[in-house]
Amino acid sequence: MDIHFLAIANKKNIINYIIVALFAFFAGMLLCPQGKVIFLIRSKMNYTRGTAQKLYNQWDKSKLFFYSDSGESKSFIEFEAENKTYALYFWATWCPHCVNVFETVAASSKNISFASLPFEKNEESYLAYKREHDDYLWQDLVLNENGKQKFIPREKEFNVPLIPSVWLIKNGKVKKVFIGERGIKKFSLYLANSHFEY
Repeated sequence: MDIHFLAIANKKNIINYIIVALFAFFAGMLLCPQGKVIFLIRSKMNYTRGTAQKLYNQWDKSKLFFYSDSGESKSFIEFEAENKTYALYFWATWCPHCVNVFETVAASSKNISFASLPFEKNEESYLAYKREHDDYLWQDLVLNENGKQKFIPREKEFNVPLIPSVWLIKNGKVKKVFIGERGIKKFSLYLANSHFEY
């Protein structure tokens, strides 16, 4: 048998083995939701409505209150009781993408009940930012623990992977998730064009 022909055949077999191995590897990652690799990709690059719902269900809502200079404010539970449908916005003063969508979010907040969770470092930088942008129309939620207000960390149960993002919530269910600058613009268009029942 021709040696040259055998060499070509062996190369084809090796390529086929590599293709099959790669296919099996990626299929295994996709079919195994607990796999570390696919979990890392999902948590850092994107998240779904189902992921948002799981996070939302884990929150201790009894500790969430709207920020107030006096420290006395409405609770998130009261807000939800008054608003069956609302938008929940995740942002931070240190996030350049959040700054870029400021006007879009401000305009959107006129069309639907709105609350937000700011992921902040400290109160001084937050207040300075709010003074500079005093036309924010939404209310910001903070944790109230032992009578003290503090900003919400992204870690633990409030581990929202990406900001800025908006969740559209109705009757305690996350109906839509909009992620990043492009997502915020889609959210604004959705509110403007949707026949969604509020």
